[in-house]
Amino acid sequence: MLSRREFLKSSALTAVACGSPGLAAFTAEAAAPRNLVFVIADQHSGLALGCNGHPIVRTPRLDALAGQGVLFTRAYTAGTTCVPSRSSIDTGLHVHTHGARSNEVPLREECLTISKILDRHGYKQSDAPGQGLHRRESYLQWLNGMGYTDVVTPIIGSASRAKIIPSPYRYKIGRAGLALDHSQDAFAIRNAVQFLEENRERRFCLWVRLFGSHDPWVVPEPYDTMYLPSDLPLPPYRNGEYDSKPAQQRRTWVETGAAELSDDDIRVILAHYLGMVSYTDMLVGRLLDRLTELQLDATTAVIYMADHGDTMGHKR
Repeated sequence: MLSRREFLKSSALTAVACGSPGLAAFTAEAAAPRNLVFVIADQHSGLALGCNGHPIVRTPRLDALAGQGVLFTRAYTAGTTCVPSRSSIDTGLHVHTHGARSNEVPLREECLTISKILDRHGYKQSDAPGQGLHRRESYLQWLNGMGYTDVVTPIIGSASRAKIIPSPYRYKIGRAGLALDHSQDAFAIRNAVQFLEENRERRFCLWVRLFGSHDPWVVPEPYDTMYLPSDLPLPPYRNGEYDSKPAQQRRTWVETGAAELSDDDIRVILAHYLGMVSYTDMLVGRLLDRLTELQLDATTAVIYMADHGDTMGHKR
């Protein structure tokens, strides 16, 4: 079993020091600098992994990746929403230090990031961390060329093809109006593979941000029916458990419609959430397969993470 220090040495990436050049230095024993692939899946709970002991979810590709490397079981998110958390990942700083306190507040330009450090060391990078491979406008234009003329959102896809399940919850749940290979995340993986093919002869860092299991819980067929709601155990619940929670948490509980969810509603949401996790697992497998086919797997460190997790119905 590799220690954390040995893992960081083997991946040729050392810890980034807060407010200093940090640096991504290469160890003397490394034959050559390693390529880097960062896959950041939005809102993927660490609980929803087979390798972490989830009794139902199927994540064979991520489980295999964990088995070949190091699985961190005591990782904590620095922020409860996307931009604050990703900014902490990018800088190694706490939210109150880097200042991106909400999704509407971008990271300050003067902050030192992993991306800037890699630039200093001559890495060819796909885009700024986690931003460009989706290329929203290009994706929507591509969808239009594929015959999708009534796209609601990049996640839901075609309104006429989608199958949304009625729910008191604020967020949509159901089947995406998109073919399996036409989702926004499939588009991002396609672009990621193209980046690998075009830069296989140079030192690179590939940043892949996946929508993952973020709400709305809408996923292409057959992943919307991969898990039967009746098979899913409910998280622990106690009457009045929200009475002692902070005011903002109590308001959110009511304003999102969560207070109106029945046990069956919760199981339906969990089933679609796990379906999205398994769909992400499949897409990551495509990327890993192409990495191997290009004979880059032995010289590339792959880091899979989430910007923040999901409580999956647990109240903490």
